[in-house]
Amino acid sequence: MESSKLTQKTLRAVVDELPRAEWLDAEMPFSDFERIEGTGRWPANASFLHHLSVKDSSLQANARLTFFRKCTAPSLRHFEAGLSFMNWIPGALPVSLTTLYVQNTRYSSEVTSVENVVDVLQCLPHLEWLTLHMVLESVSGPGTASPPHKRVALPHLHTLCLVDSAIPCVRLFQSLVFSAAQTEMVLDFGSVYSTSSMAIAPIIVGLVREISPDAIVIRDHCCRSFDCTVYNTTATFAPQSGAESHTYHVRPLLRVKGTIASFVDDYPIVSQNTPSLATNLCNTVLSCLQSVTTCSLYLTASRTDPIWDQIAQALPKVTVLYTSKFSALMASLGAVASPSSDAPQYRMAHVTQLNLLNVHFGGAGWKVNTKQLVPLLSSRKEGGCTPIDRITLDGCVNLTALDVDILRESVQDVHVVIER
Repeated sequence: MESSKLTQKTLRAVVDELPRAEWLDAEMPFSDFERIEGTGRWPANASFLHHLSVKDSSLQANARLTFFRKCTAPSLRHFEAGLSFMNWIPGALPVSLTTLYVQNTRYSSEVTSVENVVDVLQCLPHLEWLTLHMVLESVSGPGTASPPHKRVALPHLHTLCLVDSAIPCVRLFQSLVFSAAQTEMVLDFGSVYSTSSMAIAPIIVGLVREISPDAIVIRDHCCRSFDCTVYNTTATFAPQSGAESHTYHVRPLLRVKGTIASFVDDYPIVSQNTPSLATNLCNTVLSCLQSVTTCSLYLTASRTDPIWDQIAQALPKVTVLYTSKFSALMASLGAVASPSSDAPQYRMAHVTQLNLLNVHFGGAGWKVNTKQLVPLLSSRKEGGCTPIDRITLDGCVNLTALDVDILRESVQDVHVVIER
């Protein structure tokens, strides 16, 4: 445990300010929290407190903050805490809460059951923002697919972020009643096994159908992890400049993340025999995206990977394509691997607008080679695809006037955006 650097006088001053405080962020060793309790000066009421964040910098196991047992905070709206400070007893948190953020900084040492979380959420009817990071207890055996013990309505929820293994996330989802069409959701499942993938699928399909998205962003990391986000843009699709950092200022959205092979960070990763990225991603997330017309692809898969055919089959109506990778551009617009006739058939045959974000020109390796791109555009047109009539080059590196001239021989409108 860290030794305290705060004097007893400072601790008393912190406690004495609580009755008047509106905002309190406390990050210190748990020993200091215990010393505050030992002062005997806790106020009975913190009437003005709206925001409370408590973190144990020493990461002491089995720590417990007794704040709400000693001091009521009837106006508290935002509560952020490490899992070790959470008391999963119904009614322990103020009913006024609109934001609850709980993070397990020790991951495996302390978790709680889905049932405990649901019981607590039932007492928070005004909740608008819920984030749980590695909080839920894993379930195995007969209880894995058991229905929720109760369902809790969160009518005001607009942001939900769950970072945890798939099965407990699914069980929590089954227990919550909220409007997916009005909620921004991030689901990070960590390792996705074949069994958990089967459990995820109906949940994701149901959410996607409720959102009815018309835009999608797909990323991977060396073919080992996937990151898929869908949007309902309602004609407002506004990417910021930048390849990997651009975001879409629209809501609602659903972001699904997971790892399906090899070892990444601290996740317990599955074996190489796990179903491929294409199977996990396309069969689960892409199975009901027929209405999508705008697509952003940031994939490292090889041009022969079956994921390209599966994405094209899942997204037949895409007319606008964004990418920052030349290989992804050539693969997503290239010929299908197994055409149904002797004539070549091309993926995403209805794309009319290309947006290349921060790509490198130069013609070698992974860089854009206009001598390869232009023949592909011509072949697509000859093969009956809708002609691509606009290319936007946004922040591209090593782009020359000759590159632009070559593209303009095949594309009616070539628009160059220079980063400022």
